Amino acid sequence: MSAALSENSKRLSESRMISVIIPVYKVEKYLDKCVESVVGQTYSDLEIILVDDGSPDGCSAMCDAWAEKDGRIKVIHKPNGGLSSARNAGLVKASGEYVFFLDSDDTISANCIELLADAVRHDNSDICIANVARIDENGKPIKALLFDSDMLLSKDDVFEDIAKKGLFAYVISCGRLYRRNLFDGISFPEGRLNEDAFVYYRLFDRCSCISVRKDAVYFYLSRQGSIMSEYTPRRLDVLEAFAAQAKFFSDRGFDKTVEAVRRYAYDAAVNTLLANRIGVTDERFKTALRFYKSICRVCPGDTGRSAVRLFFAAYPFNLFSKLLLRLKGVKR
Repeated sequence: MSAALSENSKRLSESRMISVIIPVYKVEKYLDKCVESVVGQTYSDLEIILVDDGSPDGCSAMCDAWAEKDGRIKVIHKPNGGLSSARNAGLVKASGEYVFFLDSDDTISANCIELLADAVRHDNSDICIANVARIDENGKPIKALLFDSDMLLSKDDVFEDIAKKGLFAYVISCGRLYRRNLFDGISFPEGRLNEDAFVYYRLFDRCSCISVRKDAVYFYLSRQGSIMSEYTPRRLDVLEAFAAQAKFFSDRGFDKTVEAVRRYAYDAAVNTLLANRIGVTDERFKTALRFYKSICRVCPGDTGRSAVRLFFAAYPFNLFSKLLLRLKGVKR
């Protein structure tokens, strides 16, 4: 037997089923390209789960058509419940030893799954992270890559590195290979935006080690019309996630990471306020009050008080005056 065939046989004998979970909602323009990037993987031992989250367009039929073309594809049709609900439905269905999340407007390189699978096999790791390339609709890179070398990290290494590289390096769920049992007792919070921020640190906390690969194998599409490109009061959900993170890292003595989380909370607050800066309505007042309560919980002391200055800059004065009348009910 040739060396190439021997190596291939060894790879096949060590193959582990990997479940790729793809939530689908209103992505007719992008779905085929996304699924094509998965069925064409060099790693073939895949279970591909398309979760039709009550999409009102032609995505449901497109999912069924893909299932007819490739026997590895399973389709779940469910009422619309949001991204977390769709991912959770996929996790319930998944039978692979590892799981991989892919958003239906994103794509992966042909060797993506093989690269991650080889890493967890070689390192016996619980999670493998690779670089995520953020691109626009023309395929042009938007941000620089975050990892410049292959690494093997402990969970403490990850928690410390958040203060250096930032949350985006670790918080997103897509483009990572997870040992399936890490999700035992953990699910994505349904009805919330920024769902990754509620779970990522809890998953890392269960890990013995984490592999990092410098290759950019996941292509994250930044586009108009996506959930995170539009204003909604639910964008404030992330402040609740940051509050939980701050407590988690504080309890474990990662003081620099706590400060980093608070900075991200502050930035998220600024971005939400700027997105919300049109008109004065009762609904916007409720959003403003909810924001103020959240930011004070996450960022006590001087940072919390600076939230007041944010209102001067980002909200019309009459809304701010109305808010002041209610501040006695805010618990810091």
